[in-house]
Amino acid sequence: MIFQPLRLASLCALALVLFSLPTFAVDDERVAQFRAANQGKIITVLGPIDAESAGITLPHEHFFLDLSLPFDDPDRWVRAGRRAPGGAEDRSVYDLELKLDNWAEVYRVLWRTKDPLVLDDFDLAVEEAGAFKAAGGATVIDVTSKGLGRDPERLALLARRSGLHIVMGTGWYREGWRPIDFNGMNVDELADDMVAEIVEGTGPDKIHAGVIGEIPAMDLATEPDSNDVKQLRAAARASVKTGAALTLHQWVGDGERLMKTLDILEAEGADLGRVIVGHVGGDAPDQLDILAAALARGVTLEFDLLGVAFLLAEKVSDTRGAADTVAALVKQGYSDQLLLSQDVCTKTQLKAYGGNGYDYVLTEVVPYLKGIGVTDEDVEKLLVANPARLFSIAP
Repeated sequence: MIFQPLRLASLCALALVLFSLPTFAVDDERVAQFRAANQGKIITVLGPIDAESAGITLPHEHFFLDLSLPFDDPDRWVRAGRRAPGGAEDRSVYDLELKLDNWAEVYRVLWRTKDPLVLDDFDLAVEEAGAFKAAGGATVIDVTSKGLGRDPERLALLARRSGLHIVMGTGWYREGWRPIDFNGMNVDELADDMVAEIVEGTGPDKIHAGVIGEIPAMDLATEPDSNDVKQLRAAARASVKTGAALTLHQWVGDGERLMKTLDILEAEGADLGRVIVGHVGGDAPDQLDILAAALARGVTLEFDLLGVAFLLAEKVSDTRGAADTVAALVKQGYSDQLLLSQDVCTKTQLKAYGGNGYDYVLTEVVPYLKGIGVTDEDVEKLLVANPARLFSIAP
């Protein structure tokens, strides 16, 4: 592979961040200069663009990431909420390589494997991104958090090769992927880290993040002093300071955790109108009251599991249920607070491996929505106007 040296450098960088969390505070004058220069602009990995030029936008995707865990590190599996493996049978599952002729077998054990959870093929990323561009797409928000193999330099190369605008996220993913000294960081230090990546950039090329997230909000009601709460507070402060939007990794469930999340963000001064609630899925028809309550508080709901393969035991991945809920909410007048995406985060979702790819929203979901009464004007809001408003730096 022609990008092998860059991949090696990226893995070395990942190893470093897993064991340290450097941070520095950006002074208020510099932040004010950044906001004045970039208000109304979207910060991409190649620099700021006018929000009006962003075009059709996917708000929650991943091009390069590693969701796998080391086979011989049971503590990380437990912290990630997965059953720790052990023994020959688990090893054989872990070592499965995804192919077209074993797709169904692998998908049933997806979160116990390694290869299907790693996206690291640059040329394939160019090809897959090209399908979205060919369907009319223009911008992708890559919300790969630190600790998941986020690679600013490769995102910049991909933006140049694909012709897409790409926005990079900042912040840390869930407990199993955080650095060992995360526990010792306080809220302000975490906020300073996010602010610095947005205002000053990161890495040797000083590539800027343009959105805060995806920020996990999982351990809240039962663990009020959890690392998730600490990072939520930090993310809120960073959003207030920089004017960048904040996007969440959270399951709606019974709504208790979602409302607690919004309470935490609001207490820190965050503008809920710039908060995106991710992973609203196929179980949304059972959550309409909860979703209405969240919308009433001003947040945007992101239906970002569209096209994920459907398992009978996982209603959240039912694309029709999600799409029907989008249509229902549009008819109730909420078209200004909805987003659509696919959350491509495994090889099983790529076209090359039999998945629906990055263009599924445009080629399948949009025609379906129009067929059940969603207007062209409302579709334009979901794909263009809402992302342009949300992902631009607030005044």
